[in-house]
Amino acid sequence: MDSSQPSESLLFARALSDETRQELMRLCCCEWRSVGDLAKAVGVTQPTVSHHLAFLKEAGLVDARHEGRQTFYTLNQDRVAECCGRLVARYAPEVAIEAIVLRGQPGEVKDSIQAFPVHSEALTESTRKGNNG
Repeated sequence: MDSSQPSESLLFARALSDETRQELMRLCCCEWRSVGDLAKAVGVTQPTVSHHLAFLKEAGLVDARHEGRQTFYTLNQDRVAECCGRLVARYAPEVAIEAIVLRGQPGEVKDSIQAFPVHSEALTESTRKGNNG
């Protein structure tokens, strides 16, 4: 990764740090919404909504679809889940391991560690506990 570019986790955190972006994400969940519709629902101008949506799109948190002169957006739920999973794996590794084990899929512990690489003694210890217990 280019060190001048922010990490995926940092982009995700920045996306969530703004209440307007949080509201746009909520409104785009499970449906396609136009910029005008979103501006009306949030109570800000269309250029402001477009600015926030561009940020969310850069972070991979929304998908865009063009129809004529309008652009419609929807929340990329897979990406949101992936980013949340990375944060949990990094900052709450014991919780991440417990969640996997509680779902009855202990075989995924190793896969999850590889998918969300972290350097944490707590994660290593939790993995041993999960595999031995």
